[in-house]
Amino acid sequence: MRLQSIVLSVTSAAILTGCPSQESLCKSGVDQVCEREFECQPQQVKDSTLFKAAFGTSVEDCKTGLYANPLRPAGAQGLACADLKTDTQLCTNLGVPTATSFDLTKAADCKDARAKLECAAYLAQVNPSGTGGQPPPAVCQERCK
Repeated sequence: MRLQSIVLSVTSAAILTGCPSQESLCKSGVDQVCEREFECQPQQVKDSTLFKAAFGTSVEDCKTGLYANPLRPAGAQGLACADLKTDTQLCTNLGVPTATSFDLTKAADCKDARAKLECAAYLAQVNPSGTGGQPPPAVCQERCK
Protein backbone atom coordinates (compact mmCIF):
# COMPACT_ATOMS: atom_id res chain seq x y z
CA MET A 1 0.00 0.00 0.00
CA ARG A 2 1.52 3.30 -1.10
CA LEU A 3 0.19 4.99 2.05
CA GLN A 4 2.93 3.11 3.90
CA SER A 5 5.48 5.00 1.83
CA ILE A 6 4.46 8.20 3.46
CA VAL A 7 6.66 8.00 6.41
CA LEU A 8 6.32 11.12 8.46
CA SER A 9 8.93 10.92 11.17
CA VAL A 10 11.47 12.98 13.06
CA THR A 11 15.21 13.22 12.84
CA SER A 12 17.38 12.50 15.83
CA ALA A 13 18.75 16.02 15.53
CA ALA A 14 15.27 17.49 15.93
CA ILE A 15 14.85 15.67 19.21
CA LEU A 16 18.13 17.07 20.49
CA THR A 17 17.18 20.64 19.60
CA GLY A 18 13.92 20.70 21.53
CA CYS A 19 10.33 20.02 20.68
CA PRO A 20 9.97 20.12 16.89
CA SER A 21 6.78 21.41 15.30
CA GLN A 22 4.39 19.08 13.52
CA GLU A 23 5.37 20.87 10.30
CA SER A 24 9.06 20.07 10.78
CA LEU A 25 8.22 16.46 11.67
CA CYS A 26 6.17 16.14 8.50
CA LYS A 27 8.91 17.67 6.34
CA SER A 28 11.53 15.42 7.88
CA GLY A 29 9.50 12.34 6.97
CA VAL A 30 8.82 13.63 3.47
CA ASP A 31 12.53 14.31 3.01
CA GLN A 32 13.38 10.70 3.81
CA VAL A 33 10.66 9.33 1.52
CA CYS A 34 11.78 11.46 -1.41
CA GLU A 35 15.47 10.78 -0.92
CA ARG A 36 14.97 7.01 -0.57
CA GLU A 37 12.53 6.76 -3.50
CA PHE A 38 14.97 8.48 -5.84
CA GLU A 39 17.91 6.53 -4.42
CA CYS A 40 16.26 3.12 -4.55
CA GLN A 41 13.90 3.01 -7.51
CA PRO A 42 15.34 1.78 -10.80
CA GLN A 43 15.56 4.41 -13.56
CA GLN A 44 12.79 2.65 -15.51
CA VAL A 45 10.42 3.22 -12.58
CA LYS A 46 11.54 6.84 -12.09
CA ASP A 47 10.85 7.47 -15.78
CA SER A 48 7.28 6.14 -15.53
CA THR A 49 4.26 8.43 -15.61
CA LEU A 50 2.93 6.84 -12.42
CA PHE A 51 6.13 7.53 -10.46
CA LYS A 52 6.35 11.10 -11.76
CA ALA A 53 2.72 11.74 -10.77
CA ALA A 54 3.42 10.50 -7.25
CA PHE A 55 6.98 11.73 -6.64
CA GLY A 56 7.83 14.25 -9.36
CA THR A 57 10.95 14.32 -11.50
CA SER A 58 13.62 15.08 -8.87
CA VAL A 59 14.18 14.90 -5.13
CA GLU A 60 13.45 18.63 -4.79
CA ASP A 61 10.32 18.36 -6.94
CA CYS A 62 9.22 15.44 -4.77
CA LYS A 63 9.73 17.39 -1.56
CA THR A 64 7.79 20.39 -2.85
CA GLY A 65 4.88 18.20 -3.93
CA LEU A 66 4.77 16.06 -0.81
CA TYR A 67 5.12 19.03 1.56
CA ALA A 68 1.87 20.22 -0.04
CA ASN A 69 0.21 16.78 0.09
CA PRO A 70 2.14 14.04 1.90
CA LEU A 71 -0.41 11.42 0.81
CA ARG A 72 -0.09 12.11 -2.93
CA PRO A 73 1.76 8.80 -3.62
CA ALA A 74 -1.18 6.95 -2.05
CA GLY A 75 -3.63 8.78 -4.32
CA ALA A 76 -5.14 10.45 -1.27
CA GLN A 77 -5.39 13.99 0.04
CA GLY A 78 -3.55 14.69 3.27
CA LEU A 79 -2.94 17.87 5.19
CA ALA A 80 -0.03 19.94 3.93
CA CYS A 81 2.99 19.94 6.25
CA ALA A 82 2.59 23.70 6.75
CA ASP A 83 -1.01 23.19 7.93
CA LEU A 84 -0.24 20.61 10.63
CA LYS A 85 -0.75 22.06 14.11
CA THR A 86 -1.58 19.02 16.28
CA ASP A 87 -0.33 15.48 16.84
CA THR A 88 -3.78 14.22 15.81
CA GLN A 89 -3.40 15.89 12.41
CA LEU A 90 0.11 14.48 12.02
CA CYS A 91 -1.08 10.99 12.94
CA THR A 92 -4.06 11.28 10.58
CA ASN A 93 -1.58 11.75 7.72
CA LEU A 94 0.13 8.58 8.99
CA GLY A 95 -3.14 6.66 8.76
CA VAL A 96 -3.96 6.69 12.49
CA PRO A 97 -6.77 9.28 12.78
CA THR A 98 -7.77 8.16 16.27
CA ALA A 99 -4.33 8.84 17.75
CA THR A 100 -3.84 11.93 19.87
CA SER A 101 -0.10 11.82 20.57
CA PHE A 102 3.05 11.42 18.49
CA ASP A 103 6.03 9.68 20.07
CA LEU A 104 9.25 11.46 19.04
CA THR A 105 11.52 8.66 20.23
CA LYS A 106 9.61 6.00 18.28
CA ALA A 107 9.60 8.28 15.23
CA ALA A 108 13.36 8.75 15.41
CA ASP A 109 13.82 4.99 15.80
CA CYS A 110 11.53 4.40 12.80
CA LYS A 111 13.44 6.86 10.65
CA ASP A 112 16.76 5.30 11.68
CA ALA A 113 15.46 1.79 10.96
CA ARG A 114 14.27 2.81 7.51
CA ALA A 115 17.53 4.62 6.76
CA LYS A 116 19.45 1.41 7.49
CA LEU A 117 17.38 -0.72 5.11
CA GLU A 118 19.05 -1.70 1.87
CA CYS A 119 17.11 -0.52 -1.17
CA ALA A 120 15.41 -3.86 -1.89
CA ALA A 121 14.18 -4.11 1.70
CA TYR A 122 13.14 -0.44 1.75
CA LEU A 123 11.08 -0.81 -1.42
CA ALA A 124 9.50 -4.04 -0.14
CA GLN A 125 8.37 -2.37 3.09
CA VAL A 126 6.91 0.76 1.47
CA ASN A 127 4.59 -1.46 -0.54
CA PRO A 128 3.91 -4.47 1.70
CA SER A 129 0.88 -5.60 -0.32
CA GLY A 130 3.02 -6.01 -3.45
CA THR A 131 5.07 -8.97 -4.57
CA GLY A 132 7.81 -9.69 -2.03
CA GLY A 133 6.40 -7.06 0.29
CA GLN A 134 7.19 -6.92 3.95
CA PRO A 135 5.75 -4.79 6.73
CA PRO A 136 7.53 -1.61 7.82
CA PRO A 137 9.81 -1.85 10.87
CA ALA A 138 7.61 -2.56 13.91
CA VAL A 139 8.64 0.65 15.67
CA CYS A 140 7.06 2.62 12.82
CA GLN A 141 3.65 1.35 13.90
CA GLU A 142 4.28 2.78 17.41
CA ARG A 143 4.74 6.46 16.49
CA CYS A 144 1.10 7.41 17.05
CA LYS A 145 -0.98 6.55 20.11
